[in-house]
Amino acid sequence: MSAPLPDSLPILRHRSDPGGASPGAAADRVALAVDRIPPAGAEGTPVLRPGQPWPLGASLAEDAVEAGVNFAVWAPDAEAIELCLFDAEGREELCRLALPSCSEGVWHGFLPAARAGLVYGLRAHGPWAPRRGHWFNPAKLLLDPWAQEVVGSYGNQGPGAADDAALAARLAAFRAARDDDPCLPDLRDNAAFAPKARVPVPMATAGRPSRPRIPRDRTVLYEAHVRALTMRHPGLPPALRGSYGALAHPVMLEHYRALGITTLSLLPLGCSSGLTVTRLNSDHKKPNNVWVFFTVQDEEEPVAGLAAEDFAIYEDDQLVSVFESKQTIQNPDVAAVMYTLLLLDMSGSITESGQADLIVDAAQSFSDRVGQSQKVAVFAFDGGKDIRSVVGFTEAKGSIEGGLEGLRTYKARDPSTNLNGAIVDGLQVLRKALDKDKRPLKFGTLVVFSDGTDRAARVSKEDMQEELGKEEYADFEIFAIGVGAEMEESALGEIGRDGTELAEDDAAVQAAFERVAQRIEDQSKRFYLLSYCTPARDGEHTVRIEAQAEKNAKGKAKKKGDVSWTFDAKGFGPPPDCDPNRQPTFKLDENLGLDADGEGSD
Repeated sequence: MSAPLPDSLPILRHRSDPGGASPGAAADRVALAVDRIPPAGAEGTPVLRPGQPWPLGASLAEDAVEAGVNFAVWAPDAEAIELCLFDAEGREELCRLALPSCSEGVWHGFLPAARAGLVYGLRAHGPWAPRRGHWFNPAKLLLDPWAQEVVGSYGNQGPGAADDAALAARLAAFRAARDDDPCLPDLRDNAAFAPKARVPVPMATAGRPSRPRIPRDRTVLYEAHVRALTMRHPGLPPALRGSYGALAHPVMLEHYRALGITTLSLLPLGCSSGLTVTRLNSDHKKPNNVWVFFTVQDEEEPVAGLAAEDFAIYEDDQLVSVFESKQTIQNPDVAAVMYTLLLLDMSGSITESGQADLIVDAAQSFSDRVGQSQKVAVFAFDGGKDIRSVVGFTEAKGSIEGGLEGLRTYKARDPSTNLNGAIVDGLQVLRKALDKDKRPLKFGTLVVFSDGTDRAARVSKEDMQEELGKEEYADFEIFAIGVGAEMEESALGEIGRDGTELAEDDAAVQAAFERVAQRIEDQSKRFYLLSYCTPARDGEHTVRIEAQAEKNAKGKAKKKGDVSWTFDAKGFGPPPDCDPNRQPTFKLDENLGLDADGEGSD
């Protein structure tokens, strides 16, 4: 049975100095050393000021008067939070102070003149309602969940007897409810052996700029995805786009200022279990067909291999039965076309060194693999002004093989290397080929192989990068493959904004081409064309498609993501019966692409 001990000590409310001095006067009499803080109720008891709700935990800070420690704890359901101060060893509780302010669920207060090394704990006051999940019990000292240093330990540090009665008694005192009646709070105070927090010594911040501390009423928060925000900005260097470093580039800083943005909120960051579903197109037609074309990605990685049953369809927040929807995955080729242009360096350093066979073999394997899902063209370049067509865009395997065979005996018209000019020409050729295709959604990939940097200087690096940054190529994926000591990874990065491969020797060239082919293949498999029959018969409806991946044995998905849009079902309903295998007729003049926030546009 729980021992009948008193509840908690009285809460010391925020008060002014009895002598009429400023709130800091009483605190000024508090020595910086912990063992000199007077006990509760004594003359000179420290007084908390409101402080700030951020950062959470205990941190050294300064207010308008003096230095001290700011305390902040997230406790939105609490009615009061007490700050309990202890001696340096955490054995004796010296006083309790109620945090004076609560801002949006964060209780906070500023203790003047306090310093690093202060040992403290917390007590939470609030409703005792176990059935509603509330176990507030101020008799229990709580460890600050944002503590960076801890004094004491929970239980034994080493092995001990399994029937250690003293240890069992100490651990029992940590329970919020009584042993004999779990509906009542346990009133035993656990402070004598509970772990406490210690205010940490701040880390060195030499050279770090001070926080802007923008007032809440002047804060303009901009929520953005790192890659979507920076990938298409023409003023950013291509190698920097899509990276965290791009966020701090002067061009982006000026962009924020022009919009009046004070604070960025980035997502997703860190660990994430969500999928990103991006709608590229959708359509609906009588009798009651609905189609949606979209991609599924797990952060930067494409998600391939999902079946029709891996998608849940909701209309107006109601799940549509798979038996009613007849949902199916159609071949995305009816909605989109994908072109890849392989640009090969056949300058003198390649043809005269006997590497031509090696490059042709690697290019052949690459083309065979990528050509299974999209059209592939191969162009060659040397030091000449123009690139040379080896194989035009085709899906015919024999045409690619025949064209590449001719490169084995290729003689460079100019042995120099016009790498920059070749990239500019390659982008233009790829764009023209896509523009000729009548399918509404078009995706292009440029793969550049070279064994060295530009030597011809027909086109400057700046002009090449400017071309790469043009809006008309923003949807292109660009990869770079390099080989040899002359090619540096940094130079590859200026070209391959979506990926680079650097082969240190001839033996690694084949593997480098294979890795890029794998990435292109994976990217192409992230596309899905979902078709289903809607039960809606009239009016406007909101449809939400939820992708579900990594299901367990019970069919529960570990990762999910969704996308929503609306459609008008006016006049829907059989006859005739809905056929989910019916192909869509997307009425678009151009590729939807992606907006700056990563969403498809109408």
